[in-house]
Amino acid sequence: MNICNVTVVIPTYNRVSPLKRALNSIARQTVDPAEVIIIDDCSEPAVLDEVNAIASEFSKQLNVTLLVNEHNRGANYARNRGIFAAVSNYVAFLDSDDLWLPEKLEKQVAAIAEAASADDKPILSATGRYRVDGRGDIIARQFGGGGIEWREDPRVKLHRDSELGRGGHQHCTPDSRLRRKFARLSRLGLFHQAI
Repeated sequence: MNICNVTVVIPTYNRVSPLKRALNSIARQTVDPAEVIIIDDCSEPAVLDEVNAIASEFSKQLNVTLLVNEHNRGANYARNRGIFAAVSNYVAFLDSDDLWLPEKLEKQVAAIAEAASADDKPILSATGRYRVDGRGDIIARQFGGGGIEWREDPRVKLHRDSELGRGGHQHCTPDSRLRRKFARLSRLGLFHQAI
């Protein structure tokens, strides 16, 4: 399988089954991420034991790293910790209770490559999402980055790929954005940890 230059960052807290489903959706990608970083935000000891076992299980097919926060600091702290630990050029965020469709990474990386060929600005790429009920039936669709507040910054090209969302071919969550890592990432802003 092809490996793309993407680190997937998954913050989690007291979740077992949803985390396993999220990791299964990564394992089913048409391209493998270079690494998956799970950040456990100080789950209860019994849950952490299960999270360790899940990380170990998925390490057989994915390059998985588990980081454990000593104190509960919130999902945004965990995301930022994952950004700093990432070694890939791109970082994709997946909440531990969300899933990706199998071609999510392949399509998004291809769209970013196409956008990058136009100029040399750093890229933030956000795609759409489906919301599903307990049976898996789609109850809402959001595509093309709608509802996300974009900070205008002339140094960053914002790539909202509406084509990825056409015809229900793409699924990701509000936090499932690919961010290009670059030297000025901290100056452009990380996730606000107090939220």
